[in-house]
Amino acid sequence: MSNIQCRSCGAIFDDHLTECPYCGATCIKGSENAFLRYLKKLTRRVADAPAQYAREGQIEWKHVVILVLSTMLVVMLGATAVFTYSNMEEQARCRQIKETILHEQ
Repeated sequence: MSNIQCRSCGAIFDDHLTECPYCGATCIKGSENAFLRYLKKLTRRVADAPAQYAREGQIEWKHVVILVLSTMLVVMLGATAVFTYSNMEEQARCRQIKETILHEQ
C-alpha cells in the first residue's frame, strides 16, 4: 500500500481508503479497489448461483410434497368424519324405524 494526497484538503493517507479520513472527500484509487473487490465477490456469487438454485429447488420441492401430502391427509380426515357422521345418522334413523315398527305390532 502506498500513501496518496487528498485532492480536497491535501492530507496524506493510505490509498486503500475509499475516502479521506480528514475531510471525507472520495479517494478514486481506494474507491476503485473497493469496487474491484466487490466485483470479485459478485463474480464468485454468480459462479455459485447454479448450485445455490439447485439446492433451493430441492428444498422447495420438498415443501411442495409435504404441502400436498398434508392437504390430502386433511381432506381424507374430513371425508372420514363426514362419512362417519352420516353413517351414524343413518343408523339412528334405522333404529327409529325399527322401534316404530316394533311398537306398531
